[in-house]
Amino acid sequence: MTFACRLHGLTVESDRMLHGAVQVEPTGHRDLSISTGEPRPVPHERPDGQLLGVLTVEDTLRHVAVRRPDGRVVFRVPGLVEFVIGSGHRDVTVHHDPNADPGLVHVLTDGALIAAVLELNGALTLHASAVRTAGRGIAISGPTNSGKTTIAGLLCAGGAGLVADDLLHADVAEQQVRAWPGGFELRIRERAAALTSMLVGRERDTADGRIGVVPDVVDPTEPVPLDLVVLPRLHRRAGQPVEVTEVTKSDALIQLLAAPRLLGWSAPDLTRVRFEQLSHLLTQVPVVALHLPWGQAFETAFADRVGEALTERLA
Repeated sequence: MTFACRLHGLTVESDRMLHGAVQVEPTGHRDLSISTGEPRPVPHERPDGQLLGVLTVEDTLRHVAVRRPDGRVVFRVPGLVEFVIGSGHRDVTVHHDPNADPGLVHVLTDGALIAAVLELNGALTLHASAVRTAGRGIAISGPTNSGKTTIAGLLCAGGAGLVADDLLHADVAEQQVRAWPGGFELRIRERAAALTSMLVGRERDTADGRIGVVPDVVDPTEPVPLDLVVLPRLHRRAGQPVEVTEVTKSDALIQLLAAPRLLGWSAPDLTRVRFEQLSHLLTQVPVVALHLPWGQAFETAFADRVGEALTERLA
């Protein structure tokens, strides 16, 4: 069975429905095809080819991507999955390790793989969640554990529509930067589980130990104008106000470059394009730091304070 869906500006055909995507009627047009190949062991060795990116933690290879002479890209996550991306970056075969958790393979397929395909095709991705409120688009960007999803969830609890979680495709081709919807599921960490009671939407337990919640979402077929980028600044000073401060363009560029969606990808052509696109984004979209007291109970009043602080900045 083949599913057609919209995700981050792409029409995707796949032999399973991708989490966080919205199913659409097949039209014959597709930007990407994802199919499941034969299971096979995924070793820890680096495959042969031109190195595009590698992430090693404590001498352990976490992932690696290479480009073969024939143009195919091999994206390997040892012990879990190997993605073989066709030379035109329009088709992917997924080979999972026989001992891998299928749920984790799906998490990587729906997130890291889509990010890789977008970047290989020259698109800009942000490690960000995004919402639309009062007709304006807000992206919350930062490294893992910086509070992106939680802040997006607080804004959704206050009435915003979810645009994307954890991965954002920012289209800088036009004068107005636009955010393509995708990833219509907030994957909330256990320590923020109380936030789910503030959101109306179906829930599920995810393979990576989070709680998946689908709140109100925007139209998956239309991009949202991006009006503000928010960098979370969390602190433990209880009773302090929610505060928004300006971030200079140079500081914003450094911080966004330091928190890519795909860690370790460093091929010169990809790095150059990313730098140019981020520089263009920052000429069009203001960046602010959102200072939040963290560790307090999640409640409607807190969500309202966050929403009001950012709405005032958009005014």
